[in-house]
Amino acid sequence: MFGAISYGFLYWIFFGATLVLIILGALEWFKDKGIGMKWWKWIVLTTWYIALMVSVGAPFTLMGEGETGAGWKLLGVNAVVIIIAGFLVYRILLMSKKKQEKEV
Repeated sequence: MFGAISYGFLYWIFFGATLVLIILGALEWFKDKGIGMKWWKWIVLTTWYIALMVSVGAPFTLMGEGETGAGWKLLGVNAVVIIIAGFLVYRILLMSKKKQEKEV
């Protein structure tokens, strides 16, 4: 009975709903912080977010394939890189906020 229908679409529905909640949460956070978002800032933030997802997914894929040592090493390197990149992205997002504070 359950083998006749593929429920893989439920994963994508859940994935899309979660992504919408993340975007709505980010919009509210930007409003709270007073950060003005331009199109290029959205590209920077989206690129960092995709890099975050890849940097978490790749090591666990290696671990699942039996390459546990390589997975942990990659996770450690990726964590350092993505945290530093996250701070840089945050500073980029705050650039316009500081200019607005100086003008007032």
